[in-house]
Amino acid sequence: MTARKKSEGTPPDGPSSSVSLIGADAARIVLTDIAELKTEVRALTKSVESLSEQVGKLNTKAIQIDTALKVGGTLIVLFFGLFWWMFGKHVDAAVQNALREVVLQQDQKSDPS
Repeated sequence: MTARKKSEGTPPDGPSSSVSLIGADAARIVLTDIAELKTEVRALTKSVESLSEQVGKLNTKAIQIDTALKVGGTLIVLFFGLFWWMFGKHVDAAVQNALREVVLQQDQKSDPS
């Protein structure tokens, strides 16, 4: 029997130990990949939580803006309604005064005394 050289790649314990080494290396690689994936999942979870918080804040802002627009729109409509009503009353009073003056002038013209 001739002894194999180390350069041939066979481990000193025989061919079966090379299978064990390959299995151990594969297990180490898989465990390393799992650890990396866990880290990435944690980072993604934090990102999703952050995005969820931001969406909640934006939703709150949207509700505030919607409420402000509704209240502001209602106030504007009420203001212009009041303005139109006051303008109408003023115009109505001015027309009534003008008609009274016309009637008084015609009464004075028709009444010779």
